Amino acid sequence: MNRFKSSLTVEQRVTAALNNSNVGSDELIELITVVEAAAQAAAAAAKVAREHALDIAALPAADKAVADIAASELLRDRLNTALPKLQDKLNAALAHERRERWLEDCNRVRARRDAVSARLTTAYRSAVEQLLAAFKEVEETDKEVDRLNGAAPDDVGLRLASVELHARELDQFTTSNPSVLEETHLRDWATGEAIWPPPQPSLAAIYAAGMVPYFDPRYNAGRWNEVVAERDAQQHQENERTQASYAAEAQQREEAENAATRERVAALQRGGR
Repeated sequence: MNRFKSSLTVEQRVTAALNNSNVGSDELIELITVVEAAAQAAAAAAKVAREHALDIAALPAADKAVADIAASELLRDRLNTALPKLQDKLNAALAHERRERWLEDCNRVRARRDAVSARLTTAYRSAVEQLLAAFKEVEETDKEVDRLNGAAPDDVGLRLASVELHARELDQFTTSNPSVLEETHLRDWATGEAIWPPPQPSLAAIYAAGMVPYFDPRYNAGRWNEVVAERDAQQHQENERTQASYAAEAQQREEAENAATRERVAALQRGGR
């Protein structure tokens, strides 16, 4: 207890604490202990004074004893009355201190949350950007691999594996070890919209896109010849595309075979030197 506190009476300290809006819980706890002890001491003093005053032989005049008893009982009652107020003050101080500690902790956690959120945003956007670019490159390269494998001569057994199979050194995907690219789902950070895998049309949409109208109204308008001519032109175009595709594949095989032949001849010539 500091020198200022020691110079004050208990009642003065109670008054100061109750009127102080910034009094702390530690000070209130210590003061409540002091007040409880002082109230008990006042009650004990009143009891002793009363017992002494009842002895007429020892105390013929009781005026002073009555005054002492009244003073001790009044002090006891005043202190006991102050105790609930001090307890309420303590509860309020504890609640305020808990709130201040929580706000301080909240500010610390918020700062960490904000920093981690910023790092997450940067990391996710960067990772998705890199993965999306890589996945698209894989998709394009796999199409080239499929084209190459499909055009391989019958006497060539070599076939190239897909990018992911080659990268992961696998012969095939299994249920327990599936394709990572096919199982990966990426979403746009801002909108949450799915961006990988690319959206695929439903079977119903594919079917509907390939359907030919069952009835063309031009038939009723006497323009059936236009419908027939249009259908024949579409069929002719499709035949030309098919033939061109076959011719291109045949040319590619021929060029590959000629290149292989030239390589074998060159190898034989080098070996005969």
